[in-house]
Amino acid sequence: MYLIRHCPTEWNTLARLQGLNNLPISPLTDEDLIAIEKNKHEVESLVNPKIITSELIRTQQTAIAYGFDKFSVDPTTNELDFGPYEGRGLPELINETGAAWLSDPRSLVLGERMVDFEARLFEVLERYQSAGAVILFGHGAVIRGLCAIAKSGNISGMNSITVPNNQMIIM
Repeated sequence: MYLIRHCPTEWNTLARLQGLNNLPISPLTDEDLIAIEKNKHEVESLVNPKIITSELIRTQQTAIAYGFDKFSVDPTTNELDFGPYEGRGLPELINETGAAWLSDPRSLVLGERMVDFEARLFEVLERYQSAGAVILFGHGAVIRGLCAIAKSGNISGMNSITVPNNQMIIM
């Protein structure tokens, strides 16, 4: 599975948590376009990859920026619902949730229970594990969570993983 985090939005530039806010990507910079071309080179040999986006426009616009105008929309890949923290900075979330954000995210309830978020990610893995080549245009928390599950079997370490916008991770 190829995981590509959506291109930057205005809130990414302002370091705000987006969650389920349906924000578009910002105009692509030369740096974004270079990264897109590099990532496209990595996936060009895939035969009929299944292209997946979330319901949020930023993932769909990123897929289109990569040249994929036909994709499946899968709501289980939507970003984590940060609830009252959406539109706020990560330091505020960490200040209010304490060490749990880093060491025990499964214990938290934001806009959704983190154990429910983890269950969604297991659903994603199960759905696409035998689907052949899959390119998922996703979100920061979703990609970090999938990587943590692949590494340790749960999301506990997800918030020690960094995934910049427009980065591709191959699982």
